[in-house]
Amino acid sequence: MSGVLYAYGNNDEDLVLGYEGVPVITEPSVLTGFSNPVWDYVVNSRYSAAAVKNNGDLYTWGDNYYGQLGTGDKVDSTVPVLVLTNVVKVAMSRSVCMAITTDGSLYVWGEGSDGRLGLGGSTDILTPTKVGSASWQDIHTTGYCTVGIQSNGTLWTWGSSNFSGNLAYGDTSTSNVPVQIGSDSDWASCYMSDSTLAVLKTSGVLWMCGNNSSGQLGISNTTTYRYLREITYDGITFKSIGPNTSQTSQAIGTNGRWYGWGGYGIEGDPWYQGYAQNILYPRLVGRQSSLLDDFSNWAYVVGQIDQSYLLADEDRQLWQVYAEGADIITMFEDYNIGQGSGTNLVFAVTYVPFRFWTKFDGQTEIL
Repeated sequence: MSGVLYAYGNNDEDLVLGYEGVPVITEPSVLTGFSNPVWDYVVNSRYSAAAVKNNGDLYTWGDNYYGQLGTGDKVDSTVPVLVLTNVVKVAMSRSVCMAITTDGSLYVWGEGSDGRLGLGGSTDILTPTKVGSASWQDIHTTGYCTVGIQSNGTLWTWGSSNFSGNLAYGDTSTSNVPVQIGSDSDWASCYMSDSTLAVLKTSGVLWMCGNNSSGQLGISNTTTYRYLREITYDGITFKSIGPNTSQTSQAIGTNGRWYGWGGYGIEGDPWYQGYAQNILYPRLVGRQSSLLDDFSNWAYVVGQIDQSYLLADEDRQLWQVYAEGADIITMFEDYNIGQGSGTNLVFAVTYVPFRFWTKFDGQTEIL
């Protein structure tokens, strides 16, 4: 049935999946407390989650140590609690939650230390609070750093951590209020990891900045850039970006193919073993196997689950991609994005029969 909300995986602190006393959910299960099958959008961090019904009502549940549930207190909840209406977009980290409403208003709440909410202060905010008067179309946050695109197509960042230059200021300075990046007004979507920023233009051209020690900026070198650089490799354009980690990046091309780049990037690490190498430019995931050759209908990467990835196609079907063989650790834990040069690599693609999942956006967890 369309709109039913399922979840599975680790149920940390009996909170995030809504099943009290059940540490692990091993297969997709309808969440308790979610009886009405009218859900349209869900995001989560490790300990908290937020979901939007098809009428725009936003509900949160899970850990509430920083007030990130927006319920007016810091009390945990294993059942969904209504916190905001008319919501069209949500971003969540371990300590912060943000939402855009139908009129373009941006609301933030949760941990306020070091100005990470963009409100100019440093106190925790326990209920949804509007940021200025601008209209917004996209938002993504790690909790420490945030990137947003206003309805006029301009790009803005702010946050409390900028050691890698992923706020795109050209240096390592921080800001407790939104700061415009450049003057371009054709930005379409954005993704912030704890060390990189990725922004997509309406033309499908990808721009990135931040830490590049593993080649995760995709610019054919390992030089860190604190201002946005265009990804121009082989004329590839993209329609969706992320989820990215501190050392890897991935995106879906406008051709419907899945690309990844970056790597483990720690020479001499015991997991390195010579199997993997940093990929310095966007490369097709699974290029060593012909199994993914027939898949050119991907819409976006949902996220990573243990040693596999979930991807959604343009027909709104959910697929699980995983690897088997000697290189599974290098492939999916350390190397992360499905590249590698081992000889025992086998890819497998499994259709997960939940055709009506409309949106699942697991976000980068920053501990």
